[in-house]
Amino acid sequence: MESYRKARKESSSNGTVLLFVMPPYITLPLNEGKRGVIFRRFRKYEEMILPHLSPESQMDIICKARVFECLTFNGSVYPPSLQSEMRAMYGKRLDVREFVNACKIATDCCK
Repeated sequence: MESYRKARKESSSNGTVLLFVMPPYITLPLNEGKRGVIFRRFRKYEEMILPHLSPESQMDIICKARVFECLTFNGSVYPPSLQSEMRAMYGKRLDVREFVNACKIATDCCK
């Protein structure tokens, strides 16, 4: 299967244009040990989300929890689709840098 990489441009608060490269399609590894690590990370990130705090203040944890949730329960993540889903949910509050970082962490865990 062909890897999907797409550059995303986002403007930062000071007007600087930032360029991010989305990681490829992320698939849950066959190794049971790694699957366990991914599941534990999902649970850890999920528990770290505090309902009384705004999404903006914990977007890094929200992104990680969502990416690892998709890996755990769907077996894979297609970052562009998940980003679109999260953009629909959070609008401009979605921090693309945090989303890309969450995808990179998941990719590293799946190697």
